[in-house]
Amino acid sequence: SNQLEGKALRGAEYRILRKGVVRWLRLDARVLFNSEGAPYASFGTCQDVTEARQREQELRNLLRRNTLLYEALEASPIGVVVVATDGPGPEVFYVNTEFERLTGHNLSSLAERSVAALQPSEGDAEWAKFTHAPQISGGGAFELNCARRDGATFLAQLEVAPVRDHPGRDATVFVLNLRDITVDRQRAEALFQLQKMEGLGQ
Repeated sequence: SNQLEGKALRGAEYRILRKGVVRWLRLDARVLFNSEGAPYASFGTCQDVTEARQREQELRNLLRRNTLLYEALEASPIGVVVVATDGPGPEVFYVNTEFERLTGHNLSSLAERSVAALQPSEGDAEWAKFTHAPQISGGGAFELNCARRDGATFLAQLEVAPVRDHPGRDATVFVLNLRDITVDRQRAEALFQLQKMEGLGQ
């Protein structure tokens, strides 16, 4: 009806069924009218845009999955950090909300020293093991004393997992999971002391 009124169709898309397969067509068309107002010709183009439509849908699905993944990481009760080691030094390019809450650090405050900013003092043997973990074993679990941004310290369990983009190739990206286990350790020590006292009593 738009064409009969002399209006152009620009980028109109229609779904058709062709040999049992759904195809998408994009039309650009216009009807020409003579001086008396009667239509005498039409012209335009018709293009099959099915593949483009499919790519757009795949991109929307990918963006949705990425959004859900991001939201899941942000909702995680464990601090998550992603570190790349393919540059001149380790570079942190993601921290989740729980990591910021636990440590007080964000991407900006970690820009210069990376996760070494959590090291409370130089020469810590456990920190030395952790620092070399990606180069030696590609990951591992560590118990480390960590410093918050305000200087307070806490005992943390830090797990390092390599992200391998190709089998057999050394990882250059690592995911670090951080948990504050100070209270857990205190409870374990209190339970141990209680069991020891009970043993002495018997």
